[in-house]
Amino acid sequence: MTKKNIYLITGTSRGIGEGIAEALLAPNNHLICFSRSINHDLRQKAKAAGVELDYNTIDLSKPAQSAELFREILEDIAPESIASITLIHNAGALEPLAPVGREKDLSKIGQSLNVNLTTPIVTSEVFVSVVQNWAIDKKILLISSGAGIHPYHAWSMYCSAKAGLEMFARCLSLEQSTEDQPVKVVALAPGVVDTSMQDFLRTLSEDTFHQVQRFKDLKANDQLWSPAFVGGEIRKLLERPDFGSEVRLDLRDLV
Repeated sequence: MTKKNIYLITGTSRGIGEGIAEALLAPNNHLICFSRSINHDLRQKAKAAGVELDYNTIDLSKPAQSAELFREILEDIAPESIASITLIHNAGALEPLAPVGREKDLSKIGQSLNVNLTTPIVTSEVFVSVVQNWAIDKKILLISSGAGIHPYHAWSMYCSAKAGLEMFARCLSLEQSTEDQPVKVVALAPGVVDTSMQDFLRTLSEDTFHQVQRFKDLKANDQLWSPAFVGGEIRKLLERPDFGSEVRLDLRDLV
């Protein structure tokens, strides 16, 4: 019996996460998806392709509950029965989008940081604790952003979270370099992708988001990548034998 490759993917209801999941609908793959709502179209595509796909509805702004679910799933896997296991943290939240000092609902700040930083960290913690000694190929892919390096007006929460995520990846990579059965990790900036987040950004006023015209121009000039294209390129990255040799990557440098 051929052993399967397991992929745990967050944020698969739409956008980049959906594109990644669709690109991984291949024989011998088993997808375990996480998002707030079920992507029924993705489930149908998996069924048609004969690919095993499990779906978990989850609120990723709740780190403790997310970690508990991930642990239950991971501890139910027999490592000798699989060829590899990969955790892909794609889910993200741009809002609250406001200059510092202007956000009225402070609870939104905590929710944003949880989705973009805390939950990826605690679920990666669970992942590493469970799979560390499994003698198979083990990977973590963290979907980051150019915002982790470059500041954007009104994006302080998103930029801070992505910067934190990239430093977490660097620390994890350093730690794993001395392990006998290392987990490989990459933080990837996927470029500018034609998603609902881009749709939302283009509706904002310049008073709210100073760089809105740049994003309008990207759309008008057909400079946005499709989620399907990005998903395909991410699949290629995951299949590279040197995955993890560089911790931070920008997809635009790989295409």
